[in-house]
Amino acid sequence: ILEHQITFFKKYGINNFTIIVNYLKDSIKDYFKDGERWGVEITYIEEDKKFGTAGSLTQNCHSLPNQFIVVYCDYFLNFNLNKFIYFHNSKGNSLATVIAQKNTWPHEADHIEYDNQSRITKLIHRPFGAGQKIKNCAITGLYICKKDLLKYFTLNKEDQSFEKDLVPNAVSANQSIYAYLTDEYI
Repeated sequence: ILEHQITFFKKYGINNFTIIVNYLKDSIKDYFKDGERWGVEITYIEEDKKFGTAGSLTQNCHSLPNQFIVVYCDYFLNFNLNKFIYFHNSKGNSLATVIAQKNTWPHEADHIEYDNQSRITKLIHRPFGAGQKIKNCAITGLYICKKDLLKYFTLNKEDQSFEKDLVPNAVSANQSIYAYLTDEYI
């Protein structure tokens, strides 16, 4: 799947990748090396202990560009990346945009609520309460972020994620985080 992601993003002109490795890190690094085989440049962030995607990026933010894409490694992608980037950039004040979509198994995913401008107003995490009604709008593990989002990292907490830590912290601070709604394959 990771190889598919690299070739997918390369098709859209993205040639620089930072891969956070922990589990199977030696196998991943041995296979992808510096990315030359795919015509891309790959660097690695190695977790000695589990910081989570958000924690690892925050601790290594000095090497990130001002805007970057985060994708969790278990997503097989087939969508129009240019539309996603255009949507994010059209929301000039957005710290991040996440892809959201209806889910076949809504109780297996975290969900969002959003306003008429697609700005996220609430995150709803599983497990859901008995009889709790949710809109079927699940967040995916695919984000476009501005570096300033990393300011919403929770200090002194290990294993931080975008969907449970960074994004809720930013939404609670009334920052603009948007949902890109699509039925494309993510």
